[in-house]
Amino acid sequence: MTKPVVRWRNPEALCEGSAVVTKRLALAMVAFVALGVLAFATLSDHRVRGVTLAILAMFAVRTWVRRKDFSHSGKGDDVET
Repeated sequence: MTKPVVRWRNPEALCEGSAVVTKRLALAMVAFVALGVLAFATLSDHRVRGVTLAILAMFAVRTWVRRKDFSHSGKGDDVET
C-alpha cells in the first residue's frame, strides 16, 4: 500500500504581499510594546531600564522604516540589505 503524498504549502503565498507585511508589522509592533512593558515593569535600575527601552525603540523604528522595502518589492526575500 502506498502512502499518500503530503504537499506542504506556504500559507503566506496565498495572501497578498502587502497583507502579509502589514500582519507581520503589526505583530512585530505588538511584540516590541510587550517587551517594553515587561522591561519597564521588571527592571529596577533606571539606567538599565532606559538603555533597554532605547534599544527596543531603535529596533521598533528600524522595523517601521524598513516596512516600505518589503511592501514595494515583489517578495520580501528579494530585498537587498
